Amino acid sequence: MEGANERISKELVKQKLQALKDTPKPAPPVKVMEERPQRNAFVDAAAVLAYFDLDKFNPLPQEQVMDDKEKMGMVNCLIGCSLYLTDIVVAAVAANKETKPGDTVFLSLRDDARIATLQALVQEGKIDAALQANPTIAFDEQNVLQKMLTRCLQKKTPDIHLLNLEELNALIQVTAWLKNIPGYEFLPPAETLHARIEIREMLTPLRHLTGVYEEGIFRSTFRGRHAETTALRTYVGVAPPKSLLESVSRGIGNLADSIFSNSKDPMLIFGVGGIGKSTLLAHFILEHYEAHTQDKFPFVYLDFDRPQLNALEPDTLLIEAGRQLGIQYRDQPELSAAFQSFFEYWNQVYGSLIDNSSSTSFILRSLESGQQKEADRAGIQEEFLGLVSRLATDGNKPFLVVLDTFEEVQYKGEDYVASLYDFMTLLRRQYARLRVVIAGRAPITHLKTTPLELGDLDREAAAGYLERCGITDAAIAKNIAAMIGGNPLTLKLAAELVKGFGEKELKTLRITKKKYGILNERLPEQEIQGMLYQRILRHLGNAELKKLANPGMVLRRITPEIILEVLAGPCQLAIGGIEDARKLFDQMKKELSLIIPVNANELRHRPDVRRVMLKLVRKSEEGKIAEEIDHRAVEFYKDKEGVVNRAEEIYHRLVLGESPRSVEARWLDGVQKYLLTGLEELPDKAQAFILGKAGIESAKKDVWESADAEDQIRHIARQAANLLNSGRAEQALNLVEPSMPGKGNAILGMLKVRALSQLERYEEAKEYAKEMLTSYYAAEFSTEVINELQQVLQHEAKPKQASPKRGTGGGGDLKKPLNVDDLKYRYKDDNDMQSFTV
Repeated sequence: MEGANERISKELVKQKLQALKDTPKPAPPVKVMEERPQRNAFVDAAAVLAYFDLDKFNPLPQEQVMDDKEKMGMVNCLIGCSLYLTDIVVAAVAANKETKPGDTVFLSLRDDARIATLQALVQEGKIDAALQANPTIAFDEQNVLQKMLTRCLQKKTPDIHLLNLEELNALIQVTAWLKNIPGYEFLPPAETLHARIEIREMLTPLRHLTGVYEEGIFRSTFRGRHAETTALRTYVGVAPPKSLLESVSRGIGNLADSIFSNSKDPMLIFGVGGIGKSTLLAHFILEHYEAHTQDKFPFVYLDFDRPQLNALEPDTLLIEAGRQLGIQYRDQPELSAAFQSFFEYWNQVYGSLIDNSSSTSFILRSLESGQQKEADRAGIQEEFLGLVSRLATDGNKPFLVVLDTFEEVQYKGEDYVASLYDFMTLLRRQYARLRVVIAGRAPITHLKTTPLELGDLDREAAAGYLERCGITDAAIAKNIAAMIGGNPLTLKLAAELVKGFGEKELKTLRITKKKYGILNERLPEQEIQGMLYQRILRHLGNAELKKLANPGMVLRRITPEIILEVLAGPCQLAIGGIEDARKLFDQMKKELSLIIPVNANELRHRPDVRRVMLKLVRKSEEGKIAEEIDHRAVEFYKDKEGVVNRAEEIYHRLVLGESPRSVEARWLDGVQKYLLTGLEELPDKAQAFILGKAGIESAKKDVWESADAEDQIRHIARQAANLLNSGRAEQALNLVEPSMPGKGNAILGMLKVRALSQLERYEEAKEYAKEMLTSYYAAEFSTEVINELQQVLQHEAKPKQASPKRGTGGGGDLKKPLNVDDLKYRYKDDNDMQSFTV
């Protein structure tokens, strides 16, 4: 009928909206209404909308025309059973909604009113009519919550395995509205959705490595790497065969595994940074986890780049592994609960560990604490092994453990690598088909592995990489890959050049030269990268930018003040003062292919580009200019306060070849964090100085061979203290004993005494402590060292607290864990720790 679907008059809407905006406080929390809410055409239409703007809202069509008084009464009723949201809240919920804060008030029917009204609409068969009353809102695909509500109301069953995190969270809300309404029993229960969300959250970091989300739909950009994928697939033995040969080799491998349970050494995937190690592993895990149920297998993905995983505390890996396995086995409630209990308990215990070490000192926990840590390590490993033994009953499926960014462990030292290796060997005894895949930048030479080196990307993978770099035309991406090759940095520079200035720029690039006058030989990769970079520079519109771009690579930070005081002279910039420097800085900020904005007043060169170009600059004719910039940088920073400024001063001093002993006088605790970035730019002796301060190993043995004696002792002492604190006294003793200097050293001697005591070799410890205290060098010992040695002489052995027995896969009650207060503070007492200067 005429006027049946007519909107409420704007005057009445404005009155109500103004009243809402003038309300000083938001609506009170939702309360369940004791009586059924009054229904009308406005409430009925609102029940199928997640939220709406009253000014753009239509009521459910009625047979009779309503006058303004009737409409106003219905609006009052609607507002009375609604919550109101500001556009700020809604903009955070509705993706891609551009709103101006303060302009709009959105209404959302309260849960009790919505559920009661939806029940009535279902009984009366009016759901479709209610949706059609406001089709623009009801069928808005950009509004995730509304999209889920509309689809469920229309009984379009969502496949939860295809939903992203935002959609899953929206479906939980929709299910809460519809679960008790007849006809909607098909909706998944909240427990199932929460479990799926946990899995999605666990897999999201892997998805970001292998593709992109476009309008809520994941699109994989992984390409190529067929040979490497086949090698990985064959090693693990899980994927559907891609060829007859692969099928046969896998069958033989599985037969061998059944005969020799330890026949598979860890696979080591190694290669330079950015070559695609993590991406390959992420693709492999996703490919199998999201396959059919029969193709799934338990896996643990441990990325040492995450702060929660501490290479100094390898047991934290088991805690994270317990969390991930608990999520994967939600369909087996008892096993899932056991892993969850394991995670929650030990996460609290280890979460209390603190490390107050600095670059000028290290922390050594008490003897009792170190011995207790030994017992706790045994407890957590025993429990985890018991749980894993229950996984071994899961048919003939492998158990995959991925250790990513393994260079972080290698930096800590060979002892930590060996500890992880030994535990994986122990784990394999419980699970014969354990497969360990390690990804890092350097090979592991002292342990047995199955190596797989990742070289340049193949043609298909290179095209996929270019796609991720923004080359959307597949044909152009293939052309670039065919011409440039598969080095990731070279491809990235080529992509920047083509995006900015067109494909024609590449066609004139000569990347080969004649060899013996006949054959074409490809130029060295760094030379090609330098050519691409120079072409990008050539297109810079500002002549002054071109002058400072190459020599400016010497600096790790760029600000207007640095342009004026450090770069202007050596680069012969035509700038008169700070205002000119700021203008140049602002122009430089726009060159995103070359730099990264840090904040409004600081820029940094893109690290991947700088890493290559810095070597070329220092070796080129501009090397003299670079050295002058280093000297000016030292003068610029030396009188400025703060850790960041001091780190830059020390960096440039070390680049210029100053002795670490003279630089040590300028040291501030905290600068090591900033100096570790770009460490390879410094001479070996300078690297050892910084690594010793930071307590980190180096993958390059010659770094320590060229180190000063002071830095060698500092390095060994830190490593030994870390081993003692983590309950590894035997390894600490093995590290310290071969390193004892001929003239004696108080710190190393004290650590030897502590290691002997922690191993309960008390007589040997007391004898060595007495020898130290009566030696010629005792007068030079610090008070802390003397006190520690005297405590050893007076020490009386105390019984250790029993390792917690919480039950394992073989028995015990994991539902009744020990009170965490019994353990959580055992490592946190301030009296339990002693600081030693080193």
